[in-house]
Amino acid sequence: ILQKSRETIIPVEKEVEALGLYLELESLGFEKKFEYKIWVNDDVDTSVIKVPPLIIQPYAENAIWHGLMHLPDRQAGKKGRGQLLIELHTENNFLFCKITDDGIGRQKGDDLKNKTQSAHKSMGMHTTARRIEMLQQKKQLDTQIKITDLVLPDGSSGGTEVLLKIPIMN
Repeated sequence: ILQKSRETIIPVEKEVEALGLYLELESLGFEKKFEYKIWVNDDVDTSVIKVPPLIIQPYAENAIWHGLMHLPDRQAGKKGRGQLLIELHTENNFLFCKITDDGIGRQKGDDLKNKTQSAHKSMGMHTTARRIEMLQQKKQLDTQIKITDLVLPDGSSGGTEVLLKIPIMN
């Protein structure tokens, strides 16, 4: 992972491989408290399309550490495990990556963080946002990040969805 982080861009297949290893380690570390799935649409040529390294991982890390880790063991409607889904597809010369979790949501996560002042200091999302800004300035790229709070029918938090829109680089 650290070797890949030194490169400017890498094939999507390497990003997905590193992400899978990271998620497996976190899943084991949290005693399989969450399940994950990485789904890559057939339209994504993972060996040709390139992305900045570690562009997805910080958002997955945030979902785990601030959303899924704090789920009660038997939260209503959940099978005792949180769910993390990462989906990749292409559209109009963009790679879209959607990271969806059914964790406690950003509001509850912020409330818990403020109460406990967690020792886990994730710099990944901030660093990734800065890297995207630099890429945009350098190459005039139209990269976007959209974060949405998911709401269940009863009005409670349904987790968080992050959508990354990255110009396709070959």
